Amino acid sequence: MISKLIVHAENREDAINLMDRALREYKVIGIPTNIKFLRRALNLEDFQKGDFDTSVIEKNQEELLQETRQVSHNRLGTIAVVKVFLETLKMRLKRGNQLDPWQQRDMFRLNHRS
Repeated sequence: MISKLIVHAENREDAINLMDRALREYKVIGIPTNIKFLRRALNLEDFQKGDFDTSVIEKNQEELLQETRQVSHNRLGTIAVVKVFLETLKMRLKRGNQLDPWQQRDMFRLNHRS
């Protein structure tokens, strides 16, 4: 869990509306979230009435557990380019430290034995 979102209102309907708005405005970058699932759960008629139990997901799985969207080839290509760039950057930084004489700890002394 990366965070917890809590809302409070005078009645269930207002609380659900506040939660839906908060989830709609919620921003998480870089990792998958269940925000869309939570918003679909909020819109279930049984949930809005408060008439549900622990089997609510199983009973409404067709509506709640929609298939994840396919990632386009362009997006996959962009992801691959970014990964290669980051790996190249890491190697350059590492190699730069290995070549920097001030970062070496090999006891080298010019014209002397170590």
